[in-house]
Order: sequence, then C-alpha cells, then structure tokens
Amino acid sequence: MRWCLSLFLVLWSLCGLGQADSLYEHAQVAYEAGQYQKAEDLLSQGLKLERTHYDCLKLRGDVRNRQSNFESALRDYNKAEKLQSQDPALYRSRGAALLSLYRTREAIKDFDRAVELDPQNPLGYYNRGTAYFVQGNYHKAVKEFDRALELNTNDADAYFVRGAALCELQDFKKGLADLNKANTMQPDNREMALHLAVMQFEAGEYKTAILALTKIIDSSDSEAEMAEAYYYRGQAKKALKNKVGACKDWTEAAQLGDDDSRALVAGYCEKDKDPASRKPRRKAEIVF
Repeated sequence: MRWCLSLFLVLWSLCGLGQADSLYEHAQVAYEAGQYQKAEDLLSQGLKLERTHYDCLKLRGDVRNRQSNFESALRDYNKAEKLQSQDPALYRSRGAALLSLYRTREAIKDFDRAVELDPQNPLGYYNRGTAYFVQGNYHKAVKEFDRALELNTNDADAYFVRGAALCELQDFKKGLADLNKANTMQPDNREMALHLAVMQFEAGEYKTAILALTKIIDSSDSEAEMAEAYYYRGQAKKALKNKVGACKDWTEAAQLGDDDSRALVAGYCEKDKDPASRKPRRKAEIVF
C-alpha cells in the first residue's frame, strides 16, 4: 500500500511537470505575439503546478519586464537564478529590468556575467554599452558598441546609440555618420529620424536639421512628435536669426502642449528674454 501511494505521488508529480511544460510552450507563443497578459496567466498556472520550473520563471520575468512591472520581474529572475546560474539570457533580462529602474551598477554586473557566459553574443555588449550610456560614461559606451558591431554589423540600434554617445563626446562627424547609417537601415523608424535631426541641430547643421524636421512634421500624426519637431525647428531658425519663423514654430509646439516652447513664446518672443534650451531627449533601447 505504501509503495502504491509513493508511485502515485511520483506519477502525479510527473503529470504536473508535463502540464507545466505545455503551459510554458503556449505562453511562449503568446509572448512572441505580444499577448503579455495571456502569457503571464499561463505561466502562473504552470508555476502553481511546478514552482521550480526554470523556464516558466524566466519567461514570466520577461513578460513582466515587457509590461514595465520591473520589481515583479526581478523577483522572478532572482528565483530563476537559484535554479540555473549559467544562462546568459537570464542575466541580460535581469540587467534590462535593473537598468529600467536606473540601478546601473547592478545592471552592468549582470551584463558582465552575460558577456562572460556568452562572449560571442553581441547583445551582451550592446546592453552593457546602453548601461554605460545611461550612466553618462560615453567613452566606455562607445567601446561596447564597437564590440557589438564587430559581432553584428547589421545592428541599427547599436549604430544609433553609438552615434548618440559620440555626439555627447562632441565627435559630431563620427556620431552623425552612425546616426545616418542607422536611419538608412531603418528608414521607417521615426524615433531615429527625429533624433538624427536633433543631433544635426546640435552639430550646428541648422539648414539640414530644418529640412529633416519639416519632413517629420509634414508626415507625422503624433502630437508629441510634432511638438518636439516644432520645438527644435524653432531652435534651428533662431540660430539662423529667423526670430519670426522660430516664434511661429514655438507657438505651434506650445499649442501641442510643449511647456518649453510656451516659455519661449512668453519670454523670448514677447519679452525678448532667452530661456535656456532643453537637453535633447535620447532613447536607448534595451534588448533582452
């Protein structure tokens, strides 16, 4: 009787593990389709059946990471690490969550581990470079993107963020070359196009920036994007001594909700006071 009970428990456990595997597979399909809540529900069911299922924990962490639920993602990653500490993807994922919380030193440690475990994967260097970029360590960031691009010459995002880092270092010639290459590789990426135009303005290429920003304005259906483009086109026109044109652009941006432009209209345009320009926003995409 005791032997039969033990056999039943073993078989029941194996049945639960098989169901957890099946739920994981279905969750992966949902995750790849962008159905994150469905994926999370399936993975949570799987973990009820087998709480030490590494793949379910890791993927649920990724799902929560995608949903910007970073603290919950970290809890899943930490549990997963106790089960498997040799998976570089785990450290890339956890590093991404840490970086999203601006815990850059911890993120870099995880990216270090990912590179140690998988030195031929460009994602580790790309993500570590992004962490250095967020930290403001642009020289180190450039070196990481150099290595990432040695391993994958077709990574538009790596060219893009390396270009932004080079521009921060005032190397506009190389920086703009990288940004142009990224924009050529992803011509439909509006975020890249806008940042390229902003960097052209920062580099003093005002006429080129105005042309690029006008193209963005004319083709945009996003108020936030248009406000940003109007703001910088106004700045470029101001640099070319076109106060009327600059104030017209800032008025458009202010009507779209841009507070900096509203201050410029009230100060510079109406009272001839010149508020400081805002720091260009730059987005570095984390890949995990």
